[in-house]
Amino acid sequence: MSGSFFNPYQRQAEAVRNRRFQVAPAVADALTEQSGADQEMAPEPTNVMEMLVKAEAVRQMQLLPPKTLKFIKLTQVKAYALNVLPPLYVTSEKGWHSYWQRGNAELKGQITTAVRQGIAAVQRDPLREISALPHEKEPIAEATLSQIKRLLGNDALTWYNVVPAMKQALRHAQRSGMEQGDRAQVTTN
Repeated sequence: MSGSFFNPYQRQAEAVRNRRFQVAPAVADALTEQSGADQEMAPEPTNVMEMLVKAEAVRQMQLLPPKTLKFIKLTQVKAYALNVLPPLYVTSEKGWHSYWQRGNAELKGQITTAVRQGIAAVQRDPLREISALPHEKEPIAEATLSQIKRLLGNDALTWYNVVPAMKQALRHAQRSGMEQGDRAQVTTN
């Protein structure tokens, strides 16, 4: 329970959630036994299909005439294709390589077709105005990560390792503060 606040109703809330989602008791116990640190350090699932579709969309769009490209947005083509293709989510490097190979071998034809259809669908309505999603207008997350990198002096930080790095920096700062306090006490005595 470290790192979280005390909730006297936690057991009742878990029981309600388990009933609502019909989670087996053994699964519910396994989920509640996971420590907060394990959950914080676990990588977010990544969809390999997004990279496969982006590569194919860029390849196909490079073959289009410049006048046509003015009316086609890469993000729209990718969204169309991803909505018709199966997702390939992974949480490990081994899974990434396995699905990358599978996507290039078994699903290459489907990816090519989905991207081609996406380009055709976007081309049909070139006058439609597209407004970006809020997170695309202001890359707040990336700006925040850049600030944290500068603050901690670590350019290798990503969203996957920023929390442990911040914890380590805070522990180091606390230890340094305690050592300075000990030195101050020694000099005053």
